[in-house]
Amino acid sequence: MSTRQPPPDPKSRRNRTASAKVADTNNTEAPTAAHQHVLATKPILDLIKRMGKLPSQLPETVPEASAADKVHRVITTVHGIDDTVAGTFNRRFYILFGEDCRDSDGRLQNIRRGDEGMKCVVTYLQSIHWESAGVPVDLAQQKLTRVIDELQYLCASEATAKRPAVPNAGGNNHESHVNEDVDQDGVLEILVIEWYLPKKMFLKYPLKTV
Repeated sequence: MSTRQPPPDPKSRRNRTASAKVADTNNTEAPTAAHQHVLATKPILDLIKRMGKLPSQLPETVPEASAADKVHRVITTVHGIDDTVAGTFNRRFYILFGEDCRDSDGRLQNIRRGDEGMKCVVTYLQSIHWESAGVPVDLAQQKLTRVIDELQYLCASEATAKRPAVPNAGGNNHESHVNEDVDQDGVLEILVIEWYLPKKMFLKYPLKTV
């Protein structure tokens, strides 16, 4: 009478050798072309997000655009020579915000407030599918940064203008004296002593330079 053998343990038949893919410590799948485009365009999307917060902060000293204004007209009617997304973007930004668009003080001349102004520009930028637009990332970043710098300058100018003045007590609001002395180590020590009338609050800021 033969003895019946127990069924083999399934675990014993499991491949004990890890596959080359699993054993490889450097196993990282390369991102797909589509994923690479998404990663490459993230800096552009971040810049557009920053730009989108600035138009509502522009001061009233910046003119408000109308539908007949240059900003709205260019953004809604001008297209690239080859009629591609990249060509249209380059041409519109060249006409409105190129280096040739600066005034004698170096400021961009076509910045405008309102829905027909910079808000219209932001809406246009948000409508572009940047991962498939074919716009060189470095070129787009340069153009967008130029506009953002101008918007931030205008917003900062308004904030500075609204800064409250120091209370006056019949004299200059602010007096400042600078005393210079050279210590034994030959280090020039500059003590800036400031006070505000009438409280006579003395503030010292030691600044040392070799």
